[in-house]
Amino acid sequence: MITNILKRIGFDLITVPFVIILLAIIFLDTKAIYRSTFLITELLPGVSVPFLDTFLDVPIKQALELEDGNKVIEADLYMPNRKHDAPAFIFFLGVSPADRGSDPRVESLANALASLGIAVLVPWLETQEKQVVVKDDIESLIYLFQYLSDMDEIDGTKIGMGGICTGASMVAVAASDDRINDNVKFLNLFAGYYDAFDFMESVLTEKRFYDGRLQYWKPDYLTKKVVLRQLIESISNNQDKDYLMPLILNEDINIQSEALITDEAKIIYRLISGAYKSDIQGLFDQLPYETISYLQDISPSKFTKGLKTNVLIMHDRNDRLVPVEESMRFRNSLKPLGEIYYTEFSSFQNQIQVHVDKDSKNISIIDYVKESLKLLAHLYEAMKQVS
Repeated sequence: MITNILKRIGFDLITVPFVIILLAIIFLDTKAIYRSTFLITELLPGVSVPFLDTFLDVPIKQALELEDGNKVIEADLYMPNRKHDAPAFIFFLGVSPADRGSDPRVESLANALASLGIAVLVPWLETQEKQVVVKDDIESLIYLFQYLSDMDEIDGTKIGMGGICTGASMVAVAASDDRINDNVKFLNLFAGYYDAFDFMESVLTEKRFYDGRLQYWKPDYLTKKVVLRQLIESISNNQDKDYLMPLILNEDINIQSEALITDEAKIIYRLISGAYKSDIQGLFDQLPYETISYLQDISPSKFTKGLKTNVLIMHDRNDRLVPVEESMRFRNSLKPLGEIYYTEFSSFQNQIQVHVDKDSKNISIIDYVKESLKLLAHLYEAMKQVS
């Protein structure tokens, strides 16, 4: 009896994995499986499967300076070695504290994708230089998509776009443009905001909100700095702007609202100095038309109907740069329009070294495995788009 049980256990241990692998080969995209498995070993610190990169070529990195009218657009292009008709991916960081070429996470991801045969273009635009969302950079993203489409080495039918945080939101706006929206293969958005006004409201009131529910939220210092800069630099009067500028640097300064000259500056000061949630919308409505229009033009919420591609969204529930509710609203707006794949992590951003939060706690081994499998499934869905 015991012998038969042991035999059955042995049979199951051999047969079940074999059947699972066989079914995966038959029904799943094997190239996407390989690519996503390799990528997760690059994204998770301490994980390495040496044989996966045995047959991969070392990619070629090129620094680009492209002229578009009177401006120069800078980007880094990671090309697969000896690869023609390669799929491609535009990966935009948006507002980022890292200088060009100084973030090993970006280098690692771009090199990994390029070694898998996928060209990667990483733009370096005014948004990164000025540390605010620069609307004109959306035009630059459109130009870069068209540039890749015209390259002989690139398969113009397999170009995706994606980004992190503000970069994700700007990429989404660019992908909705009539000049390219029919040709964008897919979008992969990590922790972007959906609506600039809602995002700013969460930051300024330290409250996250969704479907009538309100919850305390502690935004990261970088997020607060970006929102303050975005609002203060929109002030048209230079004297008012200079007077409020020390607030961006978190300097200990006593601001007197009576010293402000313009109503515009007084409204912005009320917004950034602890306005109640009940007052926020009324203050937004009093902003100059140019400021309101600008914030609308950098909000994906205004352009969702222009998106004609598959959208993949990732966000961590405990993200302190952008509240997860922004991605939830983005997901809900896209459901009637087409295919969407949504992944919500739980305290996993430190593990993949994105939006690292020094105050967060380590997760258990079981949760780590669960969240890793979520990431693997999401990567598989992304890699299917360019197989």
